[in-house]
Amino acid sequence: MQCYKLPSRITDQLDSIHREFFWKKFTSEKGLPLVAWDKICRPKVLGGLGLRKSAAVNIACMAKLVWKILTQKDNFWVKQISAKYGAPESFFEVRPKPNDSWVWKSLLRLRPFVKRGIRWKVGNGHSINFWTDCWCADDNLQSLLNLDQSAVPDIDIKVSAFITPDKQWDSSKLSQYLPPSLIQTIQSIPLPITDVDDSFCWGYSDSGGFSTKTATWKAHENIPRDQPKWKYRWI
Repeated sequence: MQCYKLPSRITDQLDSIHREFFWKKFTSEKGLPLVAWDKICRPKVLGGLGLRKSAAVNIACMAKLVWKILTQKDNFWVKQISAKYGAPESFFEVRPKPNDSWVWKSLLRLRPFVKRGIRWKVGNGHSINFWTDCWCADDNLQSLLNLDQSAVPDIDIKVSAFITPDKQWDSSKLSQYLPPSLIQTIQSIPLPITDVDDSFCWGYSDSGGFSTKTATWKAHENIPRDQPKWKYRWI
């Protein structure tokens, strides 16, 4: 569970064992569920008991490895992974190969999930994708504007393209892509006066550091359920 994507039949079976253990009174009796498991697995602040579904825990544990790749470049394991598959900077762009290990393939499948959790702080803008990274709001611009990928102009353009040489936002260029409300939001983001690299943090925790707890609750949102989808904010 720490590094492999478990099949859904395995995580469903684990949840079934957890439900049975939670509800049954004796080992010889089958428990009678009185409350939907989805409600029990909600955070306590939303009326649940804070229990976690196996699939969500699996996603959070693997996301922790992805975060290690992105933030701990001197780690011995990260160095080995980088030597075999490429530098951490290329993690979101590298293409999977048929002969890749199952661990690596499992981690690559988590890229959309991890990318949604990253919040960027603008420096020189060279590392931030203008459309697909979260840097000016809690979601990326492509999602905020509800654009299909085929309809996004210059999908690979970086934020640096909208910063003038004197370290100001290029309002005229922004107006070619965005509505006035978003331009105003972007212009409120301060820019460093020196050439500073972009930085990022985990946007679902107050400290900005990655935690499996917040990753688990966000992973719950991506798991199909019978009950209506519930949403919450951690920051």
